[in-house]
Formats: sequence, structure tokens, C-alpha cells
Amino acid sequence: MAEFIFEGENYWNMRRWKRLDYMNRPVTGWDIQQNTPAMFYRMRTLYTPNNTYREFLAPIAERDLNVNPNLVQNPLW
Repeated sequence: MAEFIFEGENYWNMRRWKRLDYMNRPVTGWDIQQNTPAMFYRMRTLYTPNNTYREFLAPIAERDLNVNPNLVQNPLW
């Protein structure tokens, strides 16, 4: 996981390893809109991701489903 962290591959590796639950933790940071240092260095939630089971599987293209009638669309797509 550490070798791809700055190459934009971390999301795809986490998805492949079915570890998106790890990425569901809220992103926190400093409150940069404050004027005083005490308020600035206060931690606040910036973003709360909502990855579900649907994000583990990509949809199968409609043309592929039409070509092969034995294919079934991935769940939730």
C-alpha cells in the first residue's frame, strides 16, 4: 500500500483488495477559516466518504451484455 500512495494508485488498490471500508473514515483537518490560533488549530471534519459495496465492482458495459446473454450485470448497477 505504501509504494503507490503518491502515484494515484491507492484508491484502485484499496478497491481491488476490498479495503474501501478503511477509506470510509472521515477526513479531518484544521479549521482554516478562523482568525485566532486557538480556533485555527482545532480539528474539524472536512469530508465524510460514503463507499458502499457498489464501489467494489465496476459495471459491465451494455454492449457486452448484449453480445453475451450469459453475462449478468454486477450487483447494484
